[in-house]
Amino acid sequence: ESPGDHLPTEHGQEQRFQPRARGSVWRDGQWFVYPDLWSRCMASIVEPENDSACWEWRRSPSLGNAYGKIDVYVPGLGRYKRLTAHIVTWIVYHQKPQSIDELYLWYVEFRCSGLELDHTCDNPVCVHVDHLEPKTHKQNMADGRARRAAELIRRMNQYDPHPVPALGPS
Repeated sequence: ESPGDHLPTEHGQEQRFQPRARGSVWRDGQWFVYPDLWSRCMASIVEPENDSACWEWRRSPSLGNAYGKIDVYVPGLGRYKRLTAHIVTWIVYHQKPQSIDELYLWYVEFRCSGLELDHTCDNPVCVHVDHLEPKTHKQNMADGRARRAAELIRRMNQYDPHPVPALGPS
């Protein structure tokens, strides 16, 4: 046994140190290892109201933006990496990586591709794979503006006796 195997507690008693297992999370006072990547992703969402509802990432969003993050240990790098949750969930669902190293390679390839995942639900914490579409930045911004304009017109018509006509070709 090495000196690092025991940690002192507040009362001077020693407790056995349990190292974190790779791919595990702390839950209910112990480390829990998920059987696969999909199970780990699904354990991090708020239970949806129905099949078409958003899968909201329950972990705190990263500083500076509203997208959820997930920390994964990448064995090929020998360290933890913080990845964007909706991209990880989309890759796990569509590419079905067999390892964390493979997931990380898909993740880096996606980030370098110039594509973004458009949240068609306009909910940045949503990781529902049916609500995410790969698009260029230009397409993503244009579609987001169109959705926001349509929503604004819908809200205006809700209260206005003289409705605004819908945008688009007639």
